[in-house]
Amino acid sequence: MAIRAGLGPASLAALLVSVIAAIGTLDGLGGFSLGSPHQNLLMLWSYMATLSVITMVITVLLNELTTSRQHLELAVSGADQGTWEWDLLQDRLQLRLPWQERRRILSLGQLYQLVHPDDRRRLTSALEQHLDAGQPTFYCEFRLRRPLRQWRWIMAKGSLFNRDNRQQPTRMAGMLADITPRKQDEERLRLSASVFAHAREAIMITDADFRILDTNDAFTRLTGYPRQEVLGRHPDSLQPAAESLYTALWPQLKRNGYWRGEIDNRRRDGSRYTEQVTVSAVLSAAGTASHYVAISSDVTQLREQQQALEHLAHYDSLTGLPNRTRLRLLMDQAMADVRRRHRWLAICYLDLDGFKPINDRFGHAAGDRLLVMVAERLKQQLFGRDSLARLGGDEFILLLELDECRGWQPAIERVLQLLCDPFPLAEQRAQLSASIGVVLYPEDGEDADGLIRQADQAMYRAKQAGRNRYCRFDGELERQDRLRRQRQQEVAQSLAEGRFLLHYQPKIELHSGHVIGAEALLRWQQPDGRLLTPPQFLPQIENTPLDIQLGNWVLAEAVGQLRRWQRQGADFRLSVNISPCQLQDPDFVPYLERLLEGDSGTVAARLELEILETAAISNLEQITAIIHRCHRLGLRIALDDFGTGYSSLTYLKQLPADVLKIDKSFVIDMLDNPEDRAIVQAIIGLARAFEREVVAEGVESVAHGDMLLALGCARGQGFGIARPMAAGAFEHWLQQYRPRPYRRQPAPSPGP
Repeated sequence: MAIRAGLGPASLAALLVSVIAAIGTLDGLGGFSLGSPHQNLLMLWSYMATLSVITMVITVLLNELTTSRQHLELAVSGADQGTWEWDLLQDRLQLRLPWQERRRILSLGQLYQLVHPDDRRRLTSALEQHLDAGQPTFYCEFRLRRPLRQWRWIMAKGSLFNRDNRQQPTRMAGMLADITPRKQDEERLRLSASVFAHAREAIMITDADFRILDTNDAFTRLTGYPRQEVLGRHPDSLQPAAESLYTALWPQLKRNGYWRGEIDNRRRDGSRYTEQVTVSAVLSAAGTASHYVAISSDVTQLREQQQALEHLAHYDSLTGLPNRTRLRLLMDQAMADVRRRHRWLAICYLDLDGFKPINDRFGHAAGDRLLVMVAERLKQQLFGRDSLARLGGDEFILLLELDECRGWQPAIERVLQLLCDPFPLAEQRAQLSASIGVVLYPEDGEDADGLIRQADQAMYRAKQAGRNRYCRFDGELERQDRLRRQRQQEVAQSLAEGRFLLHYQPKIELHSGHVIGAEALLRWQQPDGRLLTPPQFLPQIENTPLDIQLGNWVLAEAVGQLRRWQRQGADFRLSVNISPCQLQDPDFVPYLERLLEGDSGTVAARLELEILETAAISNLEQITAIIHRCHRLGLRIALDDFGTGYSSLTYLKQLPADVLKIDKSFVIDMLDNPEDRAIVQAIIGLARAFEREVVAEGVESVAHGDMLLALGCARGQGFGIARPMAAGAFEHWLQQYRPRPYRRQPAPSPGP
């Protein structure tokens, strides 16, 4: 009891007992008044001495107990642990948590409020097992809430150390430990074990000497090797196909601690597969590799898909030949080879002649089969380092390595001959030919794209020259083509900006000088004010969509001007030049109909279309049909530059032209050149014979008019009458013009 009460109360109790005993003895009372006073006093002193000794012993024991308790608490605190003591009778729990220095006093119910809800049943069960079921030691792990809603794992351990007279438990005590780091480690281990067991990737763990310690199920599925069969073995012994690779990677792995790559391997049953492998070193506390972990994925299907995509990206799906992308790589390699070996490389651009009609006739499937057969024939001409590629459609590229500069010609001639042989197609025989353009490396250039472009241009010239032939690239022609394309761009831009205009040159009756019409002539206004005439730019746009576009603009502008003049009271014909390309355009006549729509016929009756004689005889049947359609619209047709196209009488008879225009080259020189005069006379005779009107160009003087009248030509135009002029100037000229005969006045007759 003194130990429980402490040093102060124990000393006070001993003093009170001694005083009471002394008073009782003096009064003859108590246990010390049995003998003489001297004996009684001796017995009292002995008792008091005994109490003093007992008090001193208690004091020493209490001090030792306090010191031991302090040492215990210091040790527990240093070990990141705590203590607890529970008075069951008073439900008083003294708790010093590992993260707190001071004790907390609370009830069991208050403790339960701090315990995680999922762990309360476990704590109750552990207490019942110890108190009621006789479990020697109380032990429980549970989560306890810290401030800021943080949960920490606690291990509580202790035992019952006191019971009352009825053997009911009264006091328990024990220690606490924060085991959160251990629990986190256990969770990580469980997670790692789960990942290891259920991972889709094959995992292999080895020791520092690369002996296999463990594998997962995915490893067995990938390699076919059961776990028990591989334990203790080296990976090289399982996969001999990768032995050399393993030999190379282990030193690198030891040096860098990491390796990643692909391995082509064999399974236990011998089947091949490709795996993506990552090997990592696990370092010990000393910093040396204690284990290695290899993680593998089966990428066989992915690699096959990549290879298929790679093949699609670089090879033609129909013929299996290299495509345009692959061709560039082949050209770079071939150019490097011939440069190193001092040889030549012929780049041959091949385009099939007549493939489209066959494809349209037999269908696309048959056309595809034909392309495959063409590719097979072309492959027969490949030797050594030669290559063949398909650009698309019916276009192919041959790369021929040559010993000498002109060695390409025999090979190309063999290709042309080979393709001329009929192809069996749909139980019939299809006939093909090819046009081929050829450039030489390094003579014609060193840029791969530029060489292909040059070969394409040469092929186009071969096709224009009649097909089934080849053409060598010509740098001067390429320069002209470049200038032609530049001119076309300038014309298109000027047309959009409105920098084209029409000038008008009058036509007259030569014997009277009266104006009977005018010709609309195209002019191109330059930024510096100069005017370009058609010979300076029309050749660069011939047979292009721009040719038709510009020709339609001329027609629309001329028709509009003719309408304005008719509203002003003018009554003469206006002739407009039509290019061969514009004339054969399927939309030509419909375009005319749209231009003339809404007119009563007065505009059409005064509109004359001039077409070149050479264009008319080049496709007589088609041009004749177009002329008839124009006649139905009320238009007149003139054959321009007549005499330069070598028309036969048959052609002239069949062409329903209304007017023949004598080319100025004959008219200008006819005064001094008998041959030109004879040609002019013959044309006038033809016109008279076929009842055609005739107009002469190139009337430079009265002498020209006089001779034309003498030869039978009554109409003319030329600089001697008036130069071409803008619409406003032409109107002013008409107002100022005074008709006069274009013939010499006869000499006065002598008098009688």
